[in-house]
Amino acid sequence: MGATRRLLVNADDLGLVPGINRGIERAFQDGIVRSASLLVNAPGFADALTLVKRNPSLSVGVHLTLVGGDGPVSAPSKVPTLVDGKGRFPPSYGSFIARYAAVSSREVDRELSAQIERALAAGISPTHLDTHQHLHLLPMIADVVLSLAVRYAIGRIRCPRGVGGIMGPPVAILAEMLRRKIERKGLSTCDHFAGFRRSGRLNQEALLEIVRGVKEGTTELMVHPGQGSSEAVSRYGWNMSWERELRALVSDEAHEAVKLGDIELIGRL
Repeated sequence: MGATRRLLVNADDLGLVPGINRGIERAFQDGIVRSASLLVNAPGFADALTLVKRNPSLSVGVHLTLVGGDGPVSAPSKVPTLVDGKGRFPPSYGSFIARYAAVSSREVDRELSAQIERALAAGISPTHLDTHQHLHLLPMIADVVLSLAVRYAIGRIRCPRGVGGIMGPPVAILAEMLRRKIERKGLSTCDHFAGFRRSGRLNQEALLEIVRGVKEGTTELMVHPGQGSSEAVSRYGWNMSWERELRALVSDEAHEAVKLGDIELIGRL
């Protein structure tokens, strides 16, 4: 009998910088990662495309973004409500939310479709869509992303859940709204989601706890492996533990936990 617990370990930020790409590649080749989400507007995009060609069985989706990176794929003049006076995206979800009420849904559609088109033009056949810093939890962004998923026949959408603390209840409400919209559109998402609370700080102990606790059905685990992270730190200032996550993902203990749990590692639904 096949495993009834399936785990989709997805590495975010493919394309961010070459060091992150190297970490994702090793986490796929030697670890438990089976899927990755590609930023098309970041410095490591071209490098990531060579990685994808070397690893054709890696599932690749588009990590749609309206924050950070190298700014919009569209001409800034075409998406004025999404950029600042220098034509740049807001640096983080907090600064995006602060201007959310003034953001044009048409411009969001224009920019995110341009990002998908850039991936398609590069030979990527996206297996899924998600968003950088989970912006598609916001209802208007969710509507655009799901519309694009239907338009481009991309079947799987991330539904992030599981954050704790003061943000727990609001995120839970938004996630449930998103899940219902995904179902109404006839799209798919994993039954469970893990990695939100440990985003960027997933050590081996936490990883093993998640793997050993995988429930019946399908679970997406979001991870952020990388190598030589100083380049990403200097460019973005993020305090993330890319190399520690990589060590956990390729460890013998991680492989053993998957085996002992009779868990099937998958890259797509």
